[in-house]
Amino acid sequence: MKNIALVVFAASIGAVISWWLQHQKTASENSPSVQEQQPLYWVAPMDPNFRRDQPGLSPMGMALVPVYEESHSPGEVQISAAVKNQMGVTATTAQRLPWLATQQVFAEIKVNNEALQHFQIRADGWVEKNYVFSKGESVKAGQPLFDFYSRDLVVAQEEFLVALADGEPALIRAARNKLNTYKLPKGWIQQLARNRVVHEYIRFVAEQAGVISFWNLPQGRQVKRGEQVLTIADLSSVWLEMQLTKPLVSLENLTVRVLHPTEQELDIDPQSLLLSPLLNTDRTQTLRFSVNNPQLRWHPGDYLTLMLRQQSADVLQIPSQAIIDDGIQTRVVLALTDENNETQKFKSVAVNIGRESQSGVNGYSQKTEILAGLQVGDRVVSSGQFLLDSESSIDSDLLRFYPSSEQDIIWFNGRVKLSSSSRIDVQHQGITQWSWPAMQQNFHLALDSSSLEKFSPDLNNWSQPMRIKLAALDDGDFCVVDIQPMAEESSR
Repeated sequence: MKNIALVVFAASIGAVISWWLQHQKTASENSPSVQEQQPLYWVAPMDPNFRRDQPGLSPMGMALVPVYEESHSPGEVQISAAVKNQMGVTATTAQRLPWLATQQVFAEIKVNNEALQHFQIRADGWVEKNYVFSKGESVKAGQPLFDFYSRDLVVAQEEFLVALADGEPALIRAARNKLNTYKLPKGWIQQLARNRVVHEYIRFVAEQAGVISFWNLPQGRQVKRGEQVLTIADLSSVWLEMQLTKPLVSLENLTVRVLHPTEQELDIDPQSLLLSPLLNTDRTQTLRFSVNNPQLRWHPGDYLTLMLRQQSADVLQIPSQAIIDDGIQTRVVLALTDENNETQKFKSVAVNIGRESQSGVNGYSQKTEILAGLQVGDRVVSSGQFLLDSESSIDSDLLRFYPSSEQDIIWFNGRVKLSSSSRIDVQHQGITQWSWPAMQQNFHLALDSSSLEKFSPDLNNWSQPMRIKLAALDDGDFCVVDIQPMAEESSR
């Protein structure tokens, strides 16, 4: 009985296991198939720098090879999402947006020279009496300033009254014109014609309210003809003058904001904008404009801190903090995977940069223009990128200057010389493929520092003849993507 029980028990267990295995097989067969993974891009078998968004042929006529997300290309760094968070790695997207050039400057507050009233005496005489006594005094419109005596003015009045008495139009006109040459106070000649009384002293009054900015009127002082004795400045409008370290080409779309002592947007009179076309001896450019000062809170001689902003055409740009510049090459760290993936992939790539906005303040972050090396939508690491770059640069190809077609890469012979960390001068003979004559040109350079070290110091001057690989870019520019000695190329 015991043996029979064991046999029955074993048979039962076997039946259960058999049923479970069959069930698993059936479930597996009936479950939906895993979607076939899509390639990220296609590369040439002999040149991983040659990339395309779809299948095709390489410049050598070979079929392009698909690269999947799990593939590991040269220079690619993989870390877990947890490590990424511990390193404080953050990424931002390269965007094509209107370029906002910013420049923080110091502006000197000056008297508006278009709102000045000058008193320049046009006859010899004496200051008989003063009503204002020093520079800086405030005056009101119509307020007496000083009494002036001149024998020439007394004679001119007498001649005018004689002409009026005679009634001869020509004499009256001549006498009136003579009085006008003395630039007497407004309405004074009309008053003389009505009263017919010669005034020994002529009282000068302020035609506008303001502050005395120039005073040279000691009482009893003799004044020579043509001498300036007094100036009144209307401070309800002042000039702001600044020296720009980054010269402007135009004033289109220029806005100005005061940062200190109080933040506010300035309402600029466009007609008052003056941008000097000449640079100063210190290579700065003068910009000046007038602003309203109704409450007289801005005083000539003081300074303001301003932020100039000028918006221009759309350009590809990223935060400046994402740029890595080692003096040889500028590059960024690309984030190759979605930020929600468990495995994060990064890679250093070379970029060619253009303009850089000034250090960001008050919500305006510092940006750098990207001329080549990135595309709209690329995600670049803006924080924690240096450790990733040091690891990626060991074996990274660093190339992102992708040509636009298979015919856009050529090899030719020439001499080279570095002109900057991202540009290179090339002397070459005629290039028949592109119908170029013999000439010297300057190109983008997409080679890392290790690739250039084997030529140092030869590339500081014109090198020996080299084999040069040149790629045509999508924007119509060109980029040197490889340089090889003639001997090395010939031995291939």
